[in-house]
Amino acid sequence: MFEVNSRNNQPEVMLTVRDTVRTLYESCRGLTWTHLKNSTQGQYEFLFTSYLLPRWGDTKLKDLKAMELQEFFNSFHPRLSPKTIRLMHGGLRTALNQAVVWDLISRNRLLE
Repeated sequence: MFEVNSRNNQPEVMLTVRDTVRTLYESCRGLTWTHLKNSTQGQYEFLFTSYLLPRWGDTKLKDLKAMELQEFFNSFHPRLSPKTIRLMHGGLRTALNQAVVWDLISRNRLLE
């Protein structure tokens, strides 16, 4: 009981849980992607679970750096097609744009 009360009396602890790439993905998947075409939803799911979350899932949104993200996308050439890399970039950019709308971050680092 003490642990639960302690956690409930520290709302800032609960707020920090929402600020990772993984929690952004989960929020987008549940709140916004349901309004997209099934093919787009499937594409985002695949790209996030296969490539983005394994590398960036536990990263706080505020800690994302444009140069590191670009290096990540560049690392897939020539293993993946340019179109796949562009779609992965677009999926993350869309999620980060939503994070700006939700006031989770002040700006989208992929637009820098």
